[in-house]
Amino acid sequence: MALLVPVAAFFVGALFVFIPSRLLWNTFALLSSINPTSISVPAGAPAIFSLATVLKTGRHFLQALAAPATLLLLALAVWYFFSALWSPRATGALTTGVAVLGVVAAAALSAAACDGDPRALIRRMMIVLAPLAILQSLATIIFRVNPAIEDSYFRSEFFHLLLGDDAAFLFTTRTNNVTDPEKAGGLLFVNGNRASMVMAVWALMYLAMWFQRRAAWTLFMAAVCMGGALATSSKTAIVLAIIVPVIFFLLPWVVAGARSPLSVLLGLVLMGGFAFLTVRLADYLPQALTGAEQSAEDRANFANAAAGYFSEQPFFGLGFGGWEAAWAQDAHSFGMRPDLPPHNFVIAGWANAGVIAVALFFAVIAVLVFQYLKLMREADSSRQARAFSMQLGAIAWMVAHATFDNTDFYGVPNTIPVFAILVTQAGILLRQQKLRAEERSVATSEARPRLRKS
Repeated sequence: MALLVPVAAFFVGALFVFIPSRLLWNTFALLSSINPTSISVPAGAPAIFSLATVLKTGRHFLQALAAPATLLLLALAVWYFFSALWSPRATGALTTGVAVLGVVAAAALSAAACDGDPRALIRRMMIVLAPLAILQSLATIIFRVNPAIEDSYFRSEFFHLLLGDDAAFLFTTRTNNVTDPEKAGGLLFVNGNRASMVMAVWALMYLAMWFQRRAAWTLFMAAVCMGGALATSSKTAIVLAIIVPVIFFLLPWVVAGARSPLSVLLGLVLMGGFAFLTVRLADYLPQALTGAEQSAEDRANFANAAAGYFSEQPFFGLGFGGWEAAWAQDAHSFGMRPDLPPHNFVIAGWANAGVIAVALFFAVIAVLVFQYLKLMREADSSRQARAFSMQLGAIAWMVAHATFDNTDFYGVPNTIPVFAILVTQAGILLRQQKLRAEERSVATSEARPRLRKS
């Protein structure tokens, strides 16, 4: 029996070596998007799968570490491992470190699968995900319209098989917001807020494809996925759905280097005016935003509690498991449940691993924003610039959602394929632009002496 594990590991490794990288990537994208929690592995099936592919993508894994964003993600994973030294629950630090390391491995796998053309890989990935995206989005809409169908699904064997303990104990020890008739999570989620983020990210990726190719089916997919995101009744999704598509539609116009200063000023005025109108519009959406005031108050309570904890442990934070213990003692003073996470990735990151983790969060986000702004400025066409902008909008949605809900800056396991391929795309395309610029510079310098001689 003791030999079974290494023998099985050898055959699995051999299998990964001989399977084409593109097939591995599509398998990973589907597995992550479904994220079957019934598979009992420490950091989730997607992270383990992507780490296993390092056997296949060793060279690309090393190349990925040369890119700023992936190097920062690796540093974050290492810091999470290090935080196990002062964490009350060291396994939480190790598990989270493995999950972030899995994102780096996913970026390496996407680099190996794209053959130097990440935009083509993105198109193929979103085509592969289209049937799942339709099923998830339509199911969310149906469940929202008819909660009786949703309840039957919750009590089905398929639901329990797909989501494991999250489904089995949904009505007992693992209650979540999809049991509220006003909420819905579709086929894959027990939390409507997480479901809304995943479907919205898919919608923005399909919208980016539409700007690039103008294929009608991609616009249809964007509409269906965004409809599913709104059907969850997530207040964060409702506000972001009004702001994000328009802001990132205008962004290329604002940042384009060839535009006149007047057009840049006009773009900024329009974006600012739109943000102001959005805030005003929220006053006329009382039914859709029911509970928004209470949600804002809850987030303020988390921030107030975190400020007190920060004064006690400013640098290292509370360690993994520290927030749970501290909040369980203080929750009653805020009139809230004792088992709630902070619903903010900055607070959660600081509480789990201190200020270094938070600094690395913002460094990764800043690098990606800078890279996509550069891609927009140097895009071949306005359509391509808007495609890059919508992809940046998908990243921005993950980050904005993580500011108000219990997700991370890269979303959740279901969105890791999107996040990883966008990290890969930025690195590859910018390297290609740099090489082309160097080639033009060499060609120009070689042509000048010949011109002088003639």
